[in-house]
Order: sequence, then C-alpha cells, then structure tokens
Amino acid sequence: MPKIKNKILLPVCFEKESMIALDYANYFAKGTGAEIVLLHIIENEGYLMKFFSSEEQKKAIKDSADKLLDECVHKFDKELKVTKRIEYGKIYQQVEKVADEIHPNFILMGKTESPSIKKKIIGSNSLHVIKETKFPVVTISGSKFISDHDTTNKDIVLPLDIRKDTEKQIAAGIEYGKYFNSTVKIISILTTNSPAEEIKLLTLLNKAKKVIEDVGVKCTTEIIEKSETPIYQKICEYSVEQDAHLIVIMTQQENDITKYFIGHNALKIIENSVTPVLSIVPWESKNESVLNIFVDPLGIL
Repeated sequence: MPKIKNKILLPVCFEKESMIALDYANYFAKGTGAEIVLLHIIENEGYLMKFFSSEEQKKAIKDSADKLLDECVHKFDKELKVTKRIEYGKIYQQVEKVADEIHPNFILMGKTESPSIKKKIIGSNSLHVIKETKFPVVTISGSKFISDHDTTNKDIVLPLDIRKDTEKQIAAGIEYGKYFNSTVKIISILTTNSPAEEIKLLTLLNKAKKVIEDVGVKCTTEIIEKSETPIYQKICEYSVEQDAHLIVIMTQQENDITKYFIGHNALKIIENSVTPVLSIVPWESKNESVLNIFVDPLGIL
C-alpha cells in the first residue's frame, strides 16, 4: 500500500445512506483533522444518461450534481477542509481510481437498507470497493446518524481469530487506535469447550494487549463463551453493547488463492453491523503502509 495521507474519501449519491455517511465523515474529520474529499460519480451508461445525449444536456446534469455537492459542503463544520470532485464512469471503478490518486486514510461508504424486508444490504458498489481497493473502507449503516450514538465513546472493537494470521489486524488496531485516540477492545470467541483452546486464546490476547499498550494505545481483552449464536452476530451485539466507535476486521487472508474473497463472518459483520466497520486487506510487507508503526518485539504474532 502506498503512503497514506490524512484524507477521507467520501463518495456521495445524494441518497439517505450517503447523507448519513457525510454525517460520520464530519465527525471523523473533526476528531482527526482530516481533509474530506467529496466525490460524486456520473455513470456514463446510467439511466438518465441514456436520455441525454447532447453536450448541453450533459452539462446540465454536471451542473446539477455540482450544485448538490455545494449543498453537501455546507453541511460540514466550517473549520474542516472539504474538496469536491466529479468523475464519470462506473462508480466502484472511479472510487478506486480516485483513492489511488489521493491515498486516503480510508474510504467512507454508506450501505443501503431495505425497509420492505427489514434487511441490511451491502450494495454492489461498496462490495466491489471493499474487495478490490488497496485502502481501508469504513461502511456505515444506512439507518443511524452519528447523533444516535454516544460520540464520547471512541472504543474500537478488534475481533481476533487464533486460527488466522492476526498480525496485520492488530497493527490496524494500533494505527486506528492512535488515529482516533481510542481504546482497543480485543475480543475472541470460543468455538469449542476445550480448555486448551481457551488457554491459547488467553495467551494470544495477553501478548497482543502487551504489544498494543507498549506503543501507547489503551487496550482491554475479553473472551466470549461458545454458544449457538453465530460468531458475526456476537461481534455485532458486543459492539452495540459497548456502543463502540468502530469494528476493525480483515476481509482477506494473505494466502487466499481467490483475489476477491470476503469471508463469511466478515461479510455478515459488514452487512449487519449498526456500528461502523473498518475493512482492511493484507498488504505486501515490502510496501510502505498506513500500518508501518507496527512492531512485534516478542516475535509471537
């Protein structure tokens, strides 16, 4: 991953979910001093564009979008730096292209919610971006504004699975714990009733906690007992109980042979969580990254 800049990339479509994401962007930027890059994409083959072929008509569409972007800019706190841009093409491709240009700290995207079936849905554009971009993506529930949460609580929930490589997820917890001045709450869920598994979990959590605290980030750990409740649901429920600021998950493992893979639990957390979810993917260790502060002094992670 290339060197990160203190920017938040916020794609907007002017629907409710992107307005909620705008509300969160304002909140995140105030706490971090980040510049917000407000992005609207006009789809070349979208429904409206099929009926507007002249340059004058296309200009009218762009002018209308530009006016709506101006209205969005005025919704942010005045002290924040907000830039706007309009691109043409497929939404997820343009989001990735702009991210590659500006190197944001993260991309912030709203997700839809279908009132008819009362089910949260991760939109195809958000899913494409999460799977294909090199940059972290924060997905926001399409139903709750930041005012619906306790904004004084900045805890980050970091679910760890001892069966997988956790080094980079812990590194992300460190980086974003520093970035948001948060307490990192590591949780791990027992999948068996084996005492040996519990001992392994305790060992991992204690070592991870030491690594995190040694770089100046507050950290707590908790093991959640095995039950019939699905793992993703437990994580979502725990985050609500804690009124957490963010959940940090890894959507891929480094040895995945499928390039665009998102694991079952990761996808379910993204779809169902009312807490913002930060999705990260593994990066090549030879590249400079947002996680470059991570060190493993004990050689155990």
